[in-house]
Amino acid sequence: MLLLEAQGLSKTFAAHAAVRQLSLQLHAGEVLGIVGESGCGKSTLARLLTGLLTADSGQILYAGKKPETMSRLERARWIQMMFQDPSAALHPRLRVGNALAEVLRTVLGLGRDAAAEELKTWLPRLDLPAEILERFPHQLSGGQKQRICLLRALLLRPRVLVCDEPLTALDRMTQARVLQLLQSLQTELGFALIFISHDITTVRALAHRVGVMYAGQWMEYGPARAVLESPRHPYTHYLLQSLPKLYRDPLLKPIPDFQEATLREPTSGCPLVLRCPLAVTLCQQPVPLTDCEHAVACVQEGVF
Repeated sequence: MLLLEAQGLSKTFAAHAAVRQLSLQLHAGEVLGIVGESGCGKSTLARLLTGLLTADSGQILYAGKKPETMSRLERARWIQMMFQDPSAALHPRLRVGNALAEVLRTVLGLGRDAAAEELKTWLPRLDLPAEILERFPHQLSGGQKQRICLLRALLLRPRVLVCDEPLTALDRMTQARVLQLLQSLQTELGFALIFISHDITTVRALAHRVGVMYAGQWMEYGPARAVLESPRHPYTHYLLQSLPKLYRDPLLKPIPDFQEATLREPTSGCPLVLRCPLAVTLCQQPVPLTDCEHAVACVQEGVF
């Protein structure tokens, strides 16, 4: 079942085009991984998909329905978001239990006692003690804060969960624990997942499909194994070469020097053209994403 579809999304801030004519699909139970360097538009895309930002053009459909035609409750139960910084995502002056119960009371209309009982059923699933509900956010560890944020996102049992760099602020052991919980809860509850991360190794292990993003556009999009083991776009190739433990080349090879004009003054063609050593004259022309399962936006596809 097709749960989420974006068609030709674009979003510009001042002179910066953060997302450009970007489309995607997400099916029930699927994990879509999104990778790309900082500033490529990943977080803007997440906020567009969840309704926190409004697109300049294009449309989003939740199982064929436009979000603006849905009630607040329908939208809240359809899609939720887990943010990168759990400390910033929690109200510092609210006890954890009050913050979570507020979601159940204001969105679902549960009374105080019913909300408290509902929370008790969730805490063991996230390996959280009952007394944590009486604490303030500053009294929690980073892992506990992020698990509370995960709990808050799942309280309404959304069909789609968007995770925007949810592991970045955590140490490696805590990252592994939160990721394990996320996978376990997805299996139990059956929600679809959009997982945005710089950690390509984690995305490779978690995702069914992967979108490689640069300057607000897909450079490559397709099955995770195909994209991350047999890349066909130079940019994907560069990303993987910078990860010696993942890619076949044991030597660390940095991505070519960044050209600021690539983002702020994009050409009508490939946005990587000022940075790519394989660029040819045709790259100055519009380069559409190929219409196939493993799609690539490059006239030099596979030439590296």
